[in-house]
Amino acid sequence: MKHTLLFLFLFTCSQISFSQDSTNSKLPDSIICALPIPEQAEFPGGSDSLFIYFKQNLKWPKSELDKCVTGKVYVEFTVASDGSIKDVKVIKGLSPAFDKEAIRVVESMPKWIPGKQNGKPVETKFKLPITFKR
Repeated sequence: MKHTLLFLFLFTCSQISFSQDSTNSKLPDSIICALPIPEQAEFPGGSDSLFIYFKQNLKWPKSELDKCVTGKVYVEFTVASDGSIKDVKVIKGLSPAFDKEAIRVVESMPKWIPGKQNGKPVETKFKLPITFKR
């Protein structure tokens, strides 16, 4: 069930028609599109615990110790319906060594509390910036 919320919204609300007439560009107040609000997946203990996890587990790559490189690695991953982490990839890297370390730390995260939609666990995609600075 890998549908994005936008697709669900568009699919669920597809019966709403919009006028091409520029004088009627405002949506009528009577349109209500009730969607089940999905629960986002969460790191155990919340975002503060996620920050602590990275602080305790992220290591400066040995090959970069003598360089004054700082920056962010943007990682995308999926939290599966069982809370496990999968499909980890770098979407914007810093260097091969930093990218490898970011992937290592994300892949070694403990299971998350999975996201839910309609009360059922679902896969959730995340994009995380991981900052390397001295």
